[in-house]
Amino acid sequence: MEKQLDNKIVTRKVTALINADTPLTALEPSDIATFCPGYMLQDRNGRAVFWRTMIADLAAEESVNNTSAAFWEADQGQYSIGLLQLSLADEERYRCGFKSEVDITDPNRNLACGIKVVTMLVGADGMIGGGAGREMKGAGAYWQNLRQPSVVRTRLINTTKAVPQCRPDPRSS
Repeated sequence: MEKQLDNKIVTRKVTALINADTPLTALEPSDIATFCPGYMLQDRNGRAVFWRTMIADLAAEESVNNTSAAFWEADQGQYSIGLLQLSLADEERYRCGFKSEVDITDPNRNLACGIKVVTMLVGADGMIGGGAGREMKGAGAYWQNLRQPSVVRTRLINTTKAVPQCRPDPRSS
């Protein structure tokens, strides 16, 4: 069943899933300054704001916030489904509890799994990735919209840089 969600609803759902205690907020990606120059100055609460913004905006770009959005990945022989365009074949690696493609359309489960994927990939590679020479590192290895060259990647970077917690230290200007 197709369900279009308002961006505010998706943001609230992501906010409920990412707080200061979320493992994602402990990560210090080597390329974080590209996305959030002030990230390293923030405590884990401030870092959570960055991750919430990035993941909610990534969902909007990936699926237009349509919980049943599906895209056939011909090279992989599978569908990418839901808000963050996840695949049933990912179950073995990420263990999100999906038993069917219908499960992936549940917005709460889709977002929770996507956050788990980001945490695992960024944690393993030490970067968000997607930049020149590291297109297939970090979260860029999973989401093409995070890879260069990408208009979407540029939009995501501009959006996250605008977050107050991402402003660089004014003393370094």
